[in-house]
Amino acid sequence: MASIPGVTISKLDALENTEEMTIHKKSSASTNASSTILSMAAIKFFIIAVAILLCMGCPGPGDRMISRESTPMIIKDGQPCVLSPLKPGEQITAVQIYSDQQTILHRIFDARPIHVDQGLCLPLFDAVFVPGQHYLIAYDVTSDLTPPRLIISYYP
Repeated sequence: MASIPGVTISKLDALENTEEMTIHKKSSASTNASSTILSMAAIKFFIIAVAILLCMGCPGPGDRMISRESTPMIIKDGQPCVLSPLKPGEQITAVQIYSDQQTILHRIFDARPIHVDQGLCLPLFDAVFVPGQHYLIAYDVTSDLTPPRLIISYYP
């Protein structure tokens, strides 16, 4: 029997305590290993998530961001008239007209762009507007001096 002043411990008790300490050390080592694996998985996930978000979420120099400008539509001589906001040098290269039910018109004329002076009616190309339906009219505008933009008008 081993003796410590004031404490009496048998060899069997000491052996059991040693085994418990060894088991405790092993379980704490396995806990450290699992927490290390968990933290490595968390780091991998974080790096992948950040990489995906950076690649997908940020517009870059190659992204074509087209500004949109609203222009008023009035009724002139019983017909809808989209007022031209075009400045000198700007030209229309395409027009799209959509209704609630369908696409009414889609024309592209890159070969012969159209210029309409500011304040005049933009062409509607004989599109028929039925009362009670809603329409969206969009014109693609280009210029040598400014970036491309989209002119949008709604009817009614």
